[in-house]
Amino acid sequence: MSSPATGQDGVQEPGVAPRSTFMEDASRNIMGQPPVLGPDGRPVEQKWATGAGRIVGFVGGVLGVLAAPFVGMLGVALGFLALVLGSTARGHMAPGRSGRWVASAAFVLGIVAIALGVVSFVIGIILR
Repeated sequence: MSSPATGQDGVQEPGVAPRSTFMEDASRNIMGQPPVLGPDGRPVEQKWATGAGRIVGFVGGVLGVLAAPFVGMLGVALGFLALVLGSTARGHMAPGRSGRWVASAAFVLGIVAIALGVVSFVIGIILR
């Protein structure tokens, strides 16, 4: 079976933007590498990142911030999820695109959830 970016023989079709999976994009993002670029030189909008990925990241960030003061490690885990999904979605979305604030909010909430979770975990260890 062929993807929208490759033909029947698996060779990249000219003028068609390449697709990547969540794991490829997440590892590229963690390593600080740029997202996949299309034929026009702009980042390719991956549907998983710009659609459901940014929303899942936002919800994970909100839940992480709410859970972090009570269950530190859960806050860190949800914060990391929000951080990765928000950052990846921001990399795939053009500046000024509607809904980009959701990806930015997921990124910021992820950082806050991780910080709160670590502080909560350390305080829990100290108070034992």
